[in-house]
Amino acid sequence: MTTTLCSPTLPIFPTDDLPLRTALVWDLYRYVGRRYPARIYARVMETKGGTCTLREVSWGELFRDSEEVAAAMRKRIPRAGKVSVGILGYSNYDYIVHVVACWLNKWTPLPLSTRNSPETCRYLLQSIDATALIVDSTFHSDARYICDSGLEIVLIPFHKMNMPDDSSLSVLGETEKDTVQLSHTLDDVVVYTHTSGSQGHPKTIPITHRHFLATTRSRSASAFSGGSVYAPLPAFHGMGLYSLTRWPLGSGVVPVLLDLSRPISIDVVSQHLQMLRGAVAFLPPSILEEAMHSHDIHFASLASARRVFFAGAPLRENVGEHLIRQGVKLASAYGMSEVSLLSALEPATVRSGENWQYVRLRDDSYSLEFRRVDNSAARELVVCPGADDAPSVINNTDPAGFATNDLWLPHPTEPGLWKYLGRKDSLTVLSTGEKTDDKELENLILLDDRIARVIVYGSGKPYNGVVLQLSPAVETSKISIDDIWPTIEHANSLIPRHSRLIRNMIIIADVHKPFVLSDKGTVRKVETLALYEDEIIASYDRPDRYTMASGDLGTFSHNDVRNYMRECIAIIKGEELSDDQDLFDAGLDSLHALQIRAAAMHALSRSGKVSRDIPLNIAYTYPTIAALTKFIVNCIHGGYIDCDTPQSVDAIQRSVQRFSQGLPNRNCGSGQPSASSGHVVVLTGSTGSLGCHVLKCLLNTPDVRLIYCFTRKKVGSDAVQKQAFAMAQRGIEPDILTEAVRTERLLFYPIDLVSPDLSLEEHTVNKIRKEVTHIIHAAWHLDFNWPLDRFEPVYVAGTRHLIDLALSSLRPSPRFVFISSVGAIGGYDPTTAVPEKAIDDPRVASSQGYGRAKYVCERLLVHASQSGLQVAIVRAGQLSGSTQQGVWTLTEHIPMLLSASLVLKKVPEDLPPLRWLPVDVAADAITHLSLRPEQQQISIYHIENSSPTPWTEAMNMLIEAAGVPLEVVPNTTWLEALQQQHNGRAIPAAALLHFYSEWLITDRRWVMLDVKETSTLCPALHFGKVTPELIRKYVQYIMKSTRDPG
Repeated sequence: MTTTLCSPTLPIFPTDDLPLRTALVWDLYRYVGRRYPARIYARVMETKGGTCTLREVSWGELFRDSEEVAAAMRKRIPRAGKVSVGILGYSNYDYIVHVVACWLNKWTPLPLSTRNSPETCRYLLQSIDATALIVDSTFHSDARYICDSGLEIVLIPFHKMNMPDDSSLSVLGETEKDTVQLSHTLDDVVVYTHTSGSQGHPKTIPITHRHFLATTRSRSASAFSGGSVYAPLPAFHGMGLYSLTRWPLGSGVVPVLLDLSRPISIDVVSQHLQMLRGAVAFLPPSILEEAMHSHDIHFASLASARRVFFAGAPLRENVGEHLIRQGVKLASAYGMSEVSLLSALEPATVRSGENWQYVRLRDDSYSLEFRRVDNSAARELVVCPGADDAPSVINNTDPAGFATNDLWLPHPTEPGLWKYLGRKDSLTVLSTGEKTDDKELENLILLDDRIARVIVYGSGKPYNGVVLQLSPAVETSKISIDDIWPTIEHANSLIPRHSRLIRNMIIIADVHKPFVLSDKGTVRKVETLALYEDEIIASYDRPDRYTMASGDLGTFSHNDVRNYMRECIAIIKGEELSDDQDLFDAGLDSLHALQIRAAAMHALSRSGKVSRDIPLNIAYTYPTIAALTKFIVNCIHGGYIDCDTPQSVDAIQRSVQRFSQGLPNRNCGSGQPSASSGHVVVLTGSTGSLGCHVLKCLLNTPDVRLIYCFTRKKVGSDAVQKQAFAMAQRGIEPDILTEAVRTERLLFYPIDLVSPDLSLEEHTVNKIRKEVTHIIHAAWHLDFNWPLDRFEPVYVAGTRHLIDLALSSLRPSPRFVFISSVGAIGGYDPTTAVPEKAIDDPRVASSQGYGRAKYVCERLLVHASQSGLQVAIVRAGQLSGSTQQGVWTLTEHIPMLLSASLVLKKVPEDLPPLRWLPVDVAADAITHLSLRPEQQQISIYHIENSSPTPWTEAMNMLIEAAGVPLEVVPNTTWLEALQQQHNGRAIPAAALLHFYSEWLITDRRWVMLDVKETSTLCPALHFGKVTPELIRKYVQYIMKSTRDPG
């Protein structure tokens, strides 16, 4: 069902008065928001309950919403100065509001592609020295990964805007008043875009105020002034950002804003265009080619558009000709982020269909030069500075300008028209407009010495594949795709998502059809691909050639097919999904859709009862396991391995042996660390929850003369600012920090735990060797999904490097205090309390890599104590939020469980007794134990509440504090609800499904720490039972953070 919009609200026309030459972009948006608040900015396409509607957004509404978001975001970054931020989220109206809000705060945003891997996002953020990452909840796990990978950056969640007051559309303009006044010029960067990464790492492209205004003044779409522009491109795409930010200001067109959290198919485009009669559409060739395999109604919808432009890649000639015959007013367009839109956008004429493959390039802003390539008729386009603009990137000297690497062919009879041929460099341009770097992919695969040569294919297709020629020494008959699949998986992990390979797109060359080589021994690609034309066609037309799932389809009953599809989806997604879970809401994309189609075709071909083509958009049409199962059945008829293995124990022992090797067998200076002139403490992990409170305790201890905070190394990072922000997040007043920094009682040194010398300068190391009396090592990554080997390069190795530093001390042995975890002995016999002593048995470590890595470090420190290092190991149990504000790190498993329970309205009935100890109480205890004067060579302390609270009591307090009905259910029922109902946005706990399954169902070895000796030294451990007041603080903090996570 669709609902169209009829109100004829006026846009801002090209003739309206706007300061497009002198105003900075944020001033321009304020000007428009105040002067033209009732004019239409955009039309927002929304789908609810199967009904698609359009709603108009005025400039006043955009300005008001952006001001609200700007004010909320300013509270997250406690510093003045020029700020660059990343934005990661699905493109929609809220996304654009956050872009404009950044400008109102005078920040420079970098919209990040959702196709980027977390590593790529980290690289891009680091390249602009980003202060913050604005992220919507869908990509929260990616954002956490970026932070945990060593990039010190503030996470700002997408702000949930208040509903507008119907009584007024007033514009308050508070942002301008509150924003720090800084000196900006037209040549400052106002926004970054980035390349696709098809040629190695993506590169940022700086867009200055001057370039933004010039491209707005070009009024490139003014021929369609007053109409709607339908471009289903995300705001992180150069053309998407251009159409949503500059066209509405300069060309008088009204963009249509879509929610792009799900892939766009020809069905969706057709439905939208029926609602937007007379709109101008910008579509990738892949959508137009999809129309060739669908209903005639799609041609009618495309023909209803005033103009249909395609861009990003060539369109197959037979497709274009067919669309023209169906009445589609087709035309080619061209642009790129470095120079924006270059082609003239002209209305359709009687003869325009004849030249649909050609474009007329504008030369009113730039000077365009076409240079010869070899002796062919092709020309490479170079864009040079012109009368009103210059490219954002200059990569060519003769002539000075931007060499596009794009090849063009002039029209044989009409001067000024050019036909796009493709790339000059080694790229495969897909029909989606994405580009695959052939050389990068080939080089990664050639790391396998069984493979001699690789050719990438797929130009003009939605996906790329490879033809592999095996080395002469390899017997081709004995090598299968399964054998080389680890090589492909490794390559896939390093290349952009759109370039990744799936099994049916891999062709192993026939020994009877060797690659065609040149005289120089290089592969002649065109001739070789011609040899494999049939196999390449089959890879697209018959993706059922490979079996994704091993399950038997049996009698092809409903249950047989459903189980088969469950297994296939689990393989594709990497985790099981419920039968009714929307596949695309769960994070699948268009590449996964092809794999799903292949699975469906395999099932049908195995049945032997039907022979029919599966629609290309099968996964979009039937986006759940249940729907896919029903479709397939209608066509036909009318797991986690136990980690406690000997191999796992061996891996722990090998890790201990590896990192213990080479410890110097000598004593440091004898005696206890002297406090006669005050303690000098090295602290790691000071921006973590426990670390912040330990730092506060150290600063409040008069005997501590000097504190060295070792922070993660990051170029351009302001460590004091990061520390202040981390403490403010946890409700710790920054005054104590400010004073310590001012008096130089607190010093920050960036380190790299991976480096044996921690990347410290020699004079700093010498100073530490002479002064330091204590090292408190609290820096660690919290992730229960990581295996041991992921912790080793940074955290286990980093512990060893800190030990080496301590053992090189020139004074009496510094006391090395290691913050361990109950996970280090999580496999201990649950029927008895864990003793306060070192345990030499790797079987006691928990099944998660987190606990195993902590165990390895405990054993490493035991060995170090035998080399003369004074060691204290602090095993921390479950530390809860602070007693003051109830601030509790939301990514820990208990807050995530509580948050999920509030969302599910269900509470698991059987949890272990709560031995929660608030983090500020724990920090006070750790500080006291670390600095106490009398110590053994090695001491083991347990930090846990000595007074357990039964879960039944806590559960009742939780239900009362929540203020909403919560159903008490068996643990299995709670887990099933979590797995079935999560959508990746509302229930982050779903990321720990496996951990919860072990903790609540499979394992249930809830160990208890003996705290008898530690509590004698530190009575604070007798904290008492958890109180209703403390539970209320935790619940309120979690509920507030769920609405406004931070």
